[in-house]
Amino acid sequence: MKKGPITLLLFLLISILHIFPGSVQAGQGPAAFMPEQVFSFGSAWEGDIISHDFIIINKGSSPLEIIKIEPDCGCTAASGEQLILPLRAGKISLKLSTEGYGDETLNKITKIYTNDPLHPLVKVELKGYVKNFVDLSTDFIKLEGKARQKIMSKMTITPANKEIDFKIVRATAKDNSNIRFEIKRNDQAIPAHYELIVENIQKDPGRYSDLIVLLTDTSQTISIRVFANITQ
Repeated sequence: MKKGPITLLLFLLISILHIFPGSVQAGQGPAAFMPEQVFSFGSAWEGDIISHDFIIINKGSSPLEIIKIEPDCGCTAASGEQLILPLRAGKISLKLSTEGYGDETLNKITKIYTNDPLHPLVKVELKGYVKNFVDLSTDFIKLEGKARQKIMSKMTITPANKEIDFKIVRATAKDNSNIRFEIKRNDQAIPAHYELIVENIQKDPGRYSDLIVLLTDTSQTISIRVFANITQ
């Protein structure tokens, strides 16, 4: 069976612990040790998912219990070993969603709580720069006006990087019962861009929200929020 890079790393770490036991001194009780606590992903496009595994070694003489893994925001999903035997290695897996972080430098901290009496809390960090995939003329679509009147709103969608002239190949709305929309590409403009036109079709007063998802001919998708306030 083919071993992945993480499997091979774990195998090498365990081999070192057995071949050179003097390199890691087993202490009394569990003892958490992480050879890497900061991972820099360099740069990524907004919408990319950053995945990384942090190795955690139990240098102690009794099992190391991972009590809780606590990311600092909902953008990070975490999983990992619950119990690591003495002089064994495990991993903490993190997945960071860059959606909504375009043109920002991220420093996302995840706290790992263990039963190590000397170091009950260990922190790991994912950091890097998130590049804008698109420039939106507004943060979201806002529909506001009186019921049974024509209520429309527009947004311009422009590639943030001139080297990536993406095409929108499909557009869907989470709930089509309140809105209708169309997308027009303007090739005459410099740079070429799209215009999203959204219209309210709800005839009764009230508030609602929706989400328009645009699929492109790249691996990226564009999510646009819609908020409406229809009055009497």
